Amino acid sequence: MTKEYLSDEELQRLIDEAESAPLLAAPSYLKTEILYKTDRIMAQPVPGSYAPTLPPSWRFVFYSLKVGIASAAAVLMLLCIPMGPGEYPLSRPKFRVEAKDNVFSGITSLVDRKSNEFCGYLSELTNRRY
Repeated sequence: MTKEYLSDEELQRLIDEAESAPLLAAPSYLKTEILYKTDRIMAQPVPGSYAPTLPPSWRFVFYSLKVGIASAAAVLMLLCIPMGPGEYPLSRPKFRVEAKDNVFSGITSLVDRKSNEFCGYLSELTNRRY
């Protein structure tokens, strides 16, 4: 079987016709059919794998849950690190500005203290030589 290619003139004529002709509209059902088939293909198990694949919308939901759980775990770890005073001494400021007593000042000072303790712990951990 021999492949016959177009000559340069025929190819140029074909390009000119394609550029000058108006674009054809795709069938109206094509988009929905493609999306349906891709969701169906994504739901089929891949041969050789044991975990079923999920459609992209479900994968996004699980990814969002993972990120939310990781964020909550980071905040809990920040607030619940068992470090006592003086265990990782931090430099204290030379002066303090007195804050008004309200609910948020206690929470922010707790978060500030715990984050400083956590950063000190990480600094000690990374600077340790083995």
